[in-house]
Amino acid sequence: MEADFPRAFASRKDCGVYFLDLFGQCSNDLKRARVDPAASVELWSWITATMFLSLVAVEDGEVNVGEEARLVFMPDNHQRFYRHLLAGPYLICKEYEGELDKVEILLYNSVTKPNTVYVEQFASRRNILLSRGVMDLVTEMYFDRNKGQGKTFERPKNMAPTAGSPRRLSVVLSQLSLVWDVMDMSTADIKKILPSEFEPFYVVGN
Repeated sequence: MEADFPRAFASRKDCGVYFLDLFGQCSNDLKRARVDPAASVELWSWITATMFLSLVAVEDGEVNVGEEARLVFMPDNHQRFYRHLLAGPYLICKEYEGELDKVEILLYNSVTKPNTVYVEQFASRRNILLSRGVMDLVTEMYFDRNKGQGKTFERPKNMAPTAGSPRRLSVVLSQLSLVWDVMDMSTADIKKILPSEFEPFYVVGN
């Protein structure tokens, strides 16, 4: 496989779509080589090395590579697989090919600054990430489609600081999953069983 990789990407979405298209064009070569982009540490190591200088911070001649998982793909590590700067966006775009509107909240930000609270809370949990109903709801609640970024929400004075937050939602979903098959439910049905603290987020910024 030969490719002239971009120097940088405008967003994680652009990154994921780029590699989705690239691997689609090279699918026969990848199959012959028995390389699965969703699991190949070697493939992503080569790509990362090629794009290295655009993925790290260089200040006063010093290179700051950051956390290892940003540059070394760890597909079998459930706590780190999603943190790779290039493979992370690709995996999301691959899973949601043709329906990226459901996961905009995980893809709007910079490739080199990927770890928003949304990525940490939802991309890090495979059961949540693979649930169409949940991710559609998460994006509806926290993504401002008009501004192309996370919503800005002014809390009422009587609303607790953590109420309705992404961290709070991930906890509530885990609790509800003990009784309900939440991950297989539709967005509308999930809304019916969520506490009322989340209701203000359904309409803000949409």
